[in-house]
Amino acid sequence: MEEPAFTVLVTEFGNVGQKALQAVRAVTGLSLWRSKLLLDSAPAVVLEEAPLDTAVVAAR
Repeated sequence: MEEPAFTVLVTEFGNVGQKALQAVRAVTGLSLWRSKLLLDSAPAVVLEEAPLDTAVVAAR
């Protein structure tokens, strides 16, 4: 049985802007500038079709 794929979304980043930026960079591998654009366009997809274990880590 194939494991379902998960999508991780960022809906808002509130008061932890710098930590959210670092987390998005770590998960996606995007540059600082592109990570900031992604956060500014929230709600936005951070990861698509990720396995459960990767999605859980990314969501934290």
